[in-house]
Amino acid sequence: MKTQIYKYVKGEDELACECFERLWQDTLATYEPKKPIALILPCVWGKPYFESYLIQYILGGVLACSENLIKEVEAYSNIQEHLNTLEYHDIFDVVEIWHMSSCGFVPFEKQYVADETDGVAYFAYDWDSSRASSDDVLAWFKWAEKRTKEWVETFAQKYYRTFVYLREGSKSQQVFSPYFFSKEEAHREHSIVNAFLNPLQAREDYEEPSTFDKWITLNGRRTEVDIPLLAPFSLSWLSTQLTTAIGDYLKSLED
Repeated sequence: MKTQIYKYVKGEDELACECFERLWQDTLATYEPKKPIALILPCVWGKPYFESYLIQYILGGVLACSENLIKEVEAYSNIQEHLNTLEYHDIFDVVEIWHMSSCGFVPFEKQYVADETDGVAYFAYDWDSSRASSDDVLAWFKWAEKRTKEWVETFAQKYYRTFVYLREGSKSQQVFSPYFFSKEEAHREHSIVNAFLNPLQAREDYEEPSTFDKWITLNGRRTEVDIPLLAPFSLSWLSTQLTTAIGDYLKSLED
């Protein structure tokens, strides 16, 4: 059997958004959420998403924090009992992961999907805004606005709650911000919640606050701007929100 090779989409222009439209429309038309809570994470440098250190670090941190919460906080005691009846016995049995990217919103389980017609794949592309012109970034923004609206209209009502974990001040968060509920409304069913609390508010909790400003990877050739998403304070905040939502969801089933 011949090895299938896909063209690598180097994200420096609008093509990096446009060429994935067929895959995105297929997701809109056919994907059915399988879990009650959605967690939207950012696109990452490494592909596939799950094999990226950034995603591994976020998911690992959330798991560790949530396990401690469930063990130590009496209000969450019913959660573990429920999780024990599910496949992995952890919160990702009830939390569905999506990635917001230049090619649309990618469900966690579709990160290995390819479009045989256009020859593109979710695991063989990139978008680096540092290489894109201002016009290209504007084009990305328009695509992102379109697809975010489509995601919200198609999927938001199918989840008990949606959490958006994107870096404070990022263009992706700016696109999503019109759909965030206020603090007073944050516990309504089907609400979309900004799940990122800027860790720079708690710099004194860390010995080396400069690590929030800069993290060099790839042999010093890239500055990792998403380091705040990996801060213990941020991951603890995200985990608390997810765990609380799971508890609320289980209570809603009893009512």
